[in-house]
Amino acid sequence: MCGRYFLELKALMELEERIDYTFERDLLIAKDYYPSNIVPIIIDRDNKLELKKAKWGFSTFDNKLIINARSETLLEKPFFKKEVITHRCLIPASGFYEWDGHKHKFTFENEKRSLLLMTGIYRNVNGQTEVTIVTTKANKSMCEIHDRMPLILEEHLNHDWLENRHIEALLRTVPQSLTITSGFLQSSLF
Repeated sequence: MCGRYFLELKALMELEERIDYTFERDLLIAKDYYPSNIVPIIIDRDNKLELKKAKWGFSTFDNKLIINARSETLLEKPFFKKEVITHRCLIPASGFYEWDGHKHKFTFENEKRSLLLMTGIYRNVNGQTEVTIVTTKANKSMCEIHDRMPLILEEHLNHDWLENRHIEALLRTVPQSLTITSGFLQSSLF
């Protein structure tokens, strides 16, 4: 599960260098993000990337927030099926936090770059865009801490996700390895 993530200035600068998109300048701020916060997401609109605002979490009829969606059941669940087919996005981050069973906090980042692009789905409800992060089984770099993690694709697969190509295969992809940069254990797990 991913319940908190962060975006730093160096990742924002990398985003501006690597991705040609239209955007609202006020989205490009460095901060920690929590469920229900307004977060930046990247969508494909007519073959042009666009950075836009979304509230983190799908609202339910009983005012709860669904902040993560399991990749293994995404295409089966009626609540998500339409969005995975029509509204896929990428969520820029520098890293995310996870807690182990002993409530120790760990920070996970990409050792190769400062920018992570987590997969997500979004929807529009009553004039507001809502987003949820797609999660998958933890890979080797995370499994000792938690059994779930965000689905983070290799860079060359991001356009396939946004353009609805090979979705079933992408949902079964083992995410990129990450490095623990702070926490109870300070090491790289592979």
